[in-house]
Amino acid sequence: MASTMASRLRRALAASLAFGIMSGAALAADTYPSKPINFLIGYKGVSEVFSRVIAEKLQQELGQPVIVMPHPGASGGIAAGMLARAAPDGYTVGMVISNLATNSILQKDLEYDPIKSFEPISMMGTVPIVMAINPKAAGGIADFKTFVADAKAHPDKYAFGQAGALGMTHLTGELLKRDAHIKMISVSYRGGGAALVDLMGGQIAAQFPTVTLIGPHYQSKDPRVKVVAISARERSPVMPDVPTFTELGYPGIVVSEWYALMAPAGTPKPIVDRLNAALRKVLDQPDVKDKILGMDVAGSDPLAVTQLIRSEIERWSALIHEVGLKLE
Repeated sequence: MASTMASRLRRALAASLAFGIMSGAALAADTYPSKPINFLIGYKGVSEVFSRVIAEKLQQELGQPVIVMPHPGASGGIAAGMLARAAPDGYTVGMVISNLATNSILQKDLEYDPIKSFEPISMMGTVPIVMAINPKAAGGIADFKTFVADAKAHPDKYAFGQAGALGMTHLTGELLKRDAHIKMISVSYRGGGAALVDLMGGQIAAQFPTVTLIGPHYQSKDPRVKVVAISARERSPVMPDVPTFTELGYPGIVVSEWYALMAPAGTPKPIVDRLNAALRKVLDQPDVKDKILGMDVAGSDPLAVTQLIRSEIERWSALIHEVGLKLE
């Protein structure tokens, strides 16, 4: 009898505790946000510009300041680690990019797990990668097929610049090397802008930047830069005369750098839902969609973020191990 009563008491206490937790989360969501929100980012350049656009709009939507806090370094790992350690109360969020998935493939000492350490809020956008060459540095070559043929005939003749190991601007180049059976030297830079400076200066012959980075040079017809292929499924309206890798015979080279908003793991669902609704409303605004050249700005449900990260880890793990990439 005493045992039965004790069991009932334990169940009652457990139910009461669960109710209290749910009620507390609901109450927090009802009053959220009641103070400024910190918005972590791990990159400079286009990523910071995009995050500031979003933060300003979120501030209007949520009624509280949204403070952009750049912490670049370690391919976004510094900011990601800070986000993972933050209190899961909705007052620290972070914009992550594709490296969140790929960093974990070779870096086993990360202080976060790309899936378990975060609560996804929404996708934010995607931008394709292009292949750009400097015709002068490539000996007068200004088209994709001739460049690939020459690279095949002369292994390691050309170097390509990328904005950090295991990022999309690196892995797109590795995909081409594998699929075209060519050898090129990969040169890592501290950002795509630095690589682009060397491309224009002729120190490297090729680069795999985002449409957003290379777009102004394409539009101004800069003679130092020739965009010869794009990694999208279809041609970009920003670069309508640039063929896709698929058109050129490489259907496996469909790559986008992606952006997503995350919170620390354990952030209450009502707060995640509030942030998701606000962000998707912001991303639907025409002036936001048109702000970043070449980017497909769009939100999603949280599950879509998790699914993308899992699929990216699977896809790029296969390539990284197949071609034997290592961190330097």
